[in-house]
Amino acid sequence: RKTLVADGINHCSDRSDEIFISPTDIFYQGYKHCVWLDNIQCQAFRGVFNSTNIVFSQICNGILENLSDADNNTDESDCSMDEWRCLTQYTKCDNTWHCLDGQDELGCKYKAPKLESCTNQSHVCLDIMTGSPMCLDRSKVADGHIDCVGSIDERAFCRIKYKNNRMQRYRCHNSDLCITPFQVCDCHQDCPENDDETLACIWTNNGRKPLCDESMFRCRDGRYVKCDTDMGSCRCHPWTRHCLEDEHQLFCDLIDQFSDGHFTMNELEEYPNVMKHRVLTISEISKHVNTQQCNQGLHILSANSSIRFYCLCSDHYYGDRCQYQRKRVSLILRPFITDSFDHQSSFKIVVLLVHQNTTIVSHDQFLYEPQFICLPKYYLTLLYPINESSLLSSSNYSVHIYSFTSQTLEKRSSWQFDIPFHFLPVNRIAKRLLIAGAVPTTTISSWSKIYNGNCSSCSEMAICIGYDIDIGRDICICPLNRTGRRCLIPFNPCTNNSCNGHGQCIQRDVRFDPEFQFRCVCDDGWRGDFCEDPSAILYVSFAKDIDISIFKIALIHVIDVEFRPLPETYFHRLSRETSNITVFLNTPPITRGLIFIQMYKSLDEFDTYL
Repeated sequence: RKTLVADGINHCSDRSDEIFISPTDIFYQGYKHCVWLDNIQCQAFRGVFNSTNIVFSQICNGILENLSDADNNTDESDCSMDEWRCLTQYTKCDNTWHCLDGQDELGCKYKAPKLESCTNQSHVCLDIMTGSPMCLDRSKVADGHIDCVGSIDERAFCRIKYKNNRMQRYRCHNSDLCITPFQVCDCHQDCPENDDETLACIWTNNGRKPLCDESMFRCRDGRYVKCDTDMGSCRCHPWTRHCLEDEHQLFCDLIDQFSDGHFTMNELEEYPNVMKHRVLTISEISKHVNTQQCNQGLHILSANSSIRFYCLCSDHYYGDRCQYQRKRVSLILRPFITDSFDHQSSFKIVVLLVHQNTTIVSHDQFLYEPQFICLPKYYLTLLYPINESSLLSSSNYSVHIYSFTSQTLEKRSSWQFDIPFHFLPVNRIAKRLLIAGAVPTTTISSWSKIYNGNCSSCSEMAICIGYDIDIGRDICICPLNRTGRRCLIPFNPCTNNSCNGHGQCIQRDVRFDPEFQFRCVCDDGWRGDFCEDPSAILYVSFAKDIDISIFKIALIHVIDVEFRPLPETYFHRLSRETSNITVFLNTPPITRGLIFIQMYKSLDEFDTYL
């Protein structure tokens, strides 16, 4: 079985289950087994689920850095160039092409090798016909035609064919074989047409017998650089200057570097020096700056003399001066549940502003945890579209609300409220929402299609409500084990030690509360956010002369005089067989306190015991 391969245990007499060699991965060549048992590739081969930490700058950056699971989902899965820009402060000048045309590596101060004749919009490479250095314009890169030795200008082929090996990026001439830059100019033929020893370094032969020494690298000017161990020891070190024309750095940028998520200020745009002036008084400033120019927005000065300033508007205002108030619906929602749910239940609640019951113009969603927050209020704002005269002219708007269980996304309840006064710029609605315990008979597939939209972008594990025309994308409802706008990113912050072994860890939605990504439902006898402290225990026994059968419920009130003057109340349901009650208090042991119990026969009739 695949799950037993490379798991560190010899299940076969010849140890064949521990021999795991990838013919395409240079890092495993020479190894007889998977030496790193936690290696991602090994776990993926065995079919073991792997959770790995990936920094944000590595996601959809064009470079495969992690093979995340047996289904071959990686940090480059489901990436669209329309949503993930290849040129950012993280990818600029990091010695790796993240853009197909390499624009993120153009104009870098410390780029090698260089040609004085090349502009900031061209790459240095060797002519595929002559092997001579040349400047290749960016427009000719990634155009499907190989112009440079090693296919420097057409890198997609080697990246796709050898996606799990970031080293094999030099494509041999007229071949589908890709080798590493360290195999180029090493006095050994690795390509079928020997271009790795001829075109790639024509100065070593010049039409004669190659002037090649396996222990040394020959520069273009005839000078030799001694390599300590192999050719790789004197190649591809950006901090050394072995050859005057940097030919020892040729093809080195083909290697896809692992991103560490940092960036420097060296390649960022330089701002002009600001001249120092004397400090102006408030009256002098007011003569030149109109503090009311942006109305309800933030006034930002601009270096552009023709614009002079910008206005940054809040969501409730728009216009170049934030002079227009945006039409909106302000909601106050208080959900509550029936007693048929257990204490682990939580709910995703989606709120929509819908036009003519078909078009979603705005939406919001939140996570409701009834046992985590008692009777909360949620304040939301739904915005009408801007410059949509056909929509604004109609009064047929309503608020639609849906609730789902967070774990399984089962639809529990739904509500619809008409907006009564359409002519008002701001409508205010306050509602209490009762989430029913029984699942409605209406299936998700039948009601989720009433809104316009093809719902093509959401994960298969998510529910697509419809298309929001204000933000221009589908509305995806994620289960608790997924996150992201399209619910494509696995999310499970729980570990074996999250609740200290004394409770159940339940993940929360990271978008709603990044500080608390999970909560702990503690076992009896433990308390605290992470079930780290033992609870005080209260044992209640009833005398024989007390008839328990006439009581239905008991409320136990605990007042800690020393630390908590306000009482804490615990609920307990009684039955005919009840003879004693054990209560686990959410407090440390009480040294000075008061405890009394109310035994209810009915809503208005109860006995009190101190």
